[in-house]
Amino acid sequence: VLDLVENGARFKDIRLVCPDLSGYKSGVEFTFRRCNIPLYLSGKDDILSQSVVHTVLAALEVAIGGFDQKDVLTYLKSALSPVTLADCDRIENYAYIWSVNGKAWLTAWDKHPHGLSAKWTEHTDKSLAKLNAVRSAFIEPLKHLYDAMHTAQRLGDMLQGVYVFLDEIHLAQRLEKLAAEMEASGEFRN
Repeated sequence: VLDLVENGARFKDIRLVCPDLSGYKSGVEFTFRRCNIPLYLSGKDDILSQSVVHTVLAALEVAIGGFDQKDVLTYLKSALSPVTLADCDRIENYAYIWSVNGKAWLTAWDKHPHGLSAKWTEHTDKSLAKLNAVRSAFIEPLKHLYDAMHTAQRLGDMLQGVYVFLDEIHLAQRLEKLAAEMEASGEFRN
């Protein structure tokens, strides 16, 4: 590209075509940025695989599906999950051990986090209290979304419920944090 420009071509007249951009995208973006070459990428991306859309759709599945275990765990594992990976693992283990499903997500958990055969200790109380705090923090916005979806009279009511949900989970702040992390790691996206 630089050779073409040095020989009189204009950046806007140069096109690169690639049958599968996914394998080359980050390298192309990095190289073009480093060489100060303007870049416009065009292609087909599956919008349903994008982080924000995937997170919102997963939350809607929870709200519409009545807190099905699989839906809740999918939401917790999404890229913009409100819980850390370690907390997600603990929640997932508890949910599998005790078959947490439906309304059981909405009530305080009181069973041993490691199953029936585990001994109850002072550490268990602290672990369970932390687990309940994490559960409560992520379940409240989902409960509000559930209520909004099930009491809505019009589409506008449903959209308002989604808006409130996105605000409650601090999506804008999490997106800013994710963008900063991606930039710091050198993963640039347009």
